[in-house]
Amino acid sequence: MTECRLQTALLLVPGIAVASAIGCAATTRLAGEPAPSSPGPITLAETLSPLIERFNAHRDRPRFVALVSPTCGACVAGAVAVRETLLGDSGDADLDLMIVWIDILPGDDAAAAARAAAIFDDPRVAQFHDPGRLTGQAFARGLLDRPPAWDIYLFYAAGDSWTDGPPRPAHWMHQLGSKVADKNRYRTGPALAAGFHEALLDLGLNPKARTPPTAQHLADGKRRANRIIAGAARTPTPGADTDRWQCVRCARRGSIGQCSLAGWRHLVAIRPVPAGDDQGQQVWVSGGGSPLDSLDRSEAGGEVVRLEIGAMSCPDCLLQVAAGLLALEQVHRVEVDFDPGRARVFVRPPGAVSRERLIGAVVEQGYEAKAAAPE
Repeated sequence: MTECRLQTALLLVPGIAVASAIGCAATTRLAGEPAPSSPGPITLAETLSPLIERFNAHRDRPRFVALVSPTCGACVAGAVAVRETLLGDSGDADLDLMIVWIDILPGDDAAAAARAAAIFDDPRVAQFHDPGRLTGQAFARGLLDRPPAWDIYLFYAAGDSWTDGPPRPAHWMHQLGSKVADKNRYRTGPALAAGFHEALLDLGLNPKARTPPTAQHLADGKRRANRIIAGAARTPTPGADTDRWQCVRCARRGSIGQCSLAGWRHLVAIRPVPAGDDQGQQVWVSGGGSPLDSLDRSEAGGEVVRLEIGAMSCPDCLLQVAAGLLALEQVHRVEVDFDPGRARVFVRPPGAVSRERLIGAVVEQGYEAKAAAPE
């Protein structure tokens, strides 16, 4: 098994035990990235005035505000739920939307916010970038046990004004831990979209669709968003072969549980033995060198299935792809390479899981997959 040769530490994320390398070589942020076609986010560097002015200018209608990190996988999924529920076929033109990309994780910055803003290529949406977490402080008051607020979604009734601070939201949801926010307001995936749909109805709006987006609809939306961000974030490395790429979203060190890693590009995930180990899957990550090659056809009692993976935009995507595959009980080990996008899946017994089912498990996570050509 290939792993980072520097000091390692065990980090825990929900259901997964992660052996992460500390001090792996970071990738380099590159210039010349394509900008989204819509105007970039308005900077809230020293004041919230642009956001307050927008909020109060539309007090005659219900408003929606989301605070999301531009490099957090869960936040991107939340942004997709916003777009598909509030802007898509189920949306309502009478709702005013404001998206704040807030710097929370190590890789968050203006460039990351500009890339993520391409998800909302829609003139109906006002987008902002908050490098100093000013909104995180303002919206945390009265809602969270401690600031900053982020990965939070708030609905405001018509007539409410922002004076000394944001008014009390009519509805709000989050994707944070229960130690920070009310666990009864925790929503994710289809439940988050359903919460948005219910809030529209309660505010007297009439969504075009009678029901919220399905899980498959959200997965398709996330795959499109991943492709948009990946197209903006992956640029040929100067001086290297033209077919070599490096991630420019995650240029600093961090935790695998966050989206902002230090350029880890290879991952090995192993189902715990014995099954039911409360530490979850073992995950090893690597920051460079040759692609992983520890999984071969010689492993007893199983077969290796190779897949090509598309729409991965940052190292956190490796973890999400592996998690989707390991959800299948016949999958005992997964290796994922960010560059090039591919996965090796160890299935036991041979033929226990079809290639179509493996591909479907990846697609459900919002990525693209197909069977790899024979080596």
